[in-house]
Amino acid sequence: MKKFTIEEISDLLNQVMREEISFSEMVEVINQMVSDAEKHTFKEGDFLHSDWDDENITIIFKNQEGDKIYYHASKSCYFDVTVNDNRFWRNEGDFRHATEEEKKELLDALAKEGKRWSAEKKCIEDIPVRKFKKGDKVRIKEGISSKTHNNVAPSFVEEMDDLIGKTMTVDRYTHTSYVKCEGVNWSFYEDWLEPYVEDIPKHKFKKGDKVILKSGYKKLDSLIYLDVFDLLIGKPLTIKGYTEAGNVYFSDCEYIFAEDWLEPYEELKKGDLAIFWDNGVQHYATVRIYGGLLMCGHCDMGNVHWDNAIKFESKEQYERLIKGEI
Repeated sequence: MKKFTIEEISDLLNQVMREEISFSEMVEVINQMVSDAEKHTFKEGDFLHSDWDDENITIIFKNQEGDKIYYHASKSCYFDVTVNDNRFWRNEGDFRHATEEEKKELLDALAKEGKRWSAEKKCIEDIPVRKFKKGDKVRIKEGISSKTHNNVAPSFVEEMDDLIGKTMTVDRYTHTSYVKCEGVNWSFYEDWLEPYVEDIPKHKFKKGDKVILKSGYKKLDSLIYLDVFDLLIGKPLTIKGYTEAGNVYFSDCEYIFAEDWLEPYEELKKGDLAIFWDNGVQHYATVRIYGGLLMCGHCDMGNVHWDNAIKFESKEQYERLIKGEI
């Protein structure tokens, strides 16, 4: 309710006494003055707007001293967002409560600066930087359980221990900044959780790599090792890609091999020391100087033809080969 000054009341009564206005007209004037005053009565946190000098000003009201209106935040056509720096706008009587659209414009401008208005605290504050977003996969950190964090609100209750080691999907943050996960009834402190990154198998080879089939590798995995594969031992193959099951296929071979059946191929050059052997009889392998690659195998410097050849690396390598271990 507007508080009238003695001067205002005296002036109205004198007008009635001079019969310039009637008593009922005086009441109407008083009601209008009260209404006008209420329109220009603001409380802290009100969003106000003024079109003074085409500035298109929107503010969050802080307090008023005379014709100076101080604000928590301000946005106008010609000035960027201003926050908490004890500035003010002169009030020429045209500040009014902002519309929802005008209010949203100021809030959006604050958000772009990483700020937000706290109506509860009556201040501008930084928007918390969230570790997670909706859809992120998370797990409870090691060392977090009901035994260690039951006394921290929100309490880590015993029933939550069943979730340790399990993958959860972030749904949202609560207004108190706790994390809620899909299908889970409890809330979590952000620091109780860590991102879960699914282990993606790392392939030993890439497209275009040259490999050879290991000699004597007969282990049965998801694939069956056929006898015909022995004809390819020691021959360079070019990897084209991996199947969904993680097996390897080639651009120059019709078969699919398990990754563990293969090893990198080190290209032999004339003059290299190499191990030579024929298909199925690697226990008769011999070490000689490499002569070159043939259409159907290799030859040594004596022009003897062999089905297979690999670069000699050590005595141990040679012994493993003739035992069928590589």
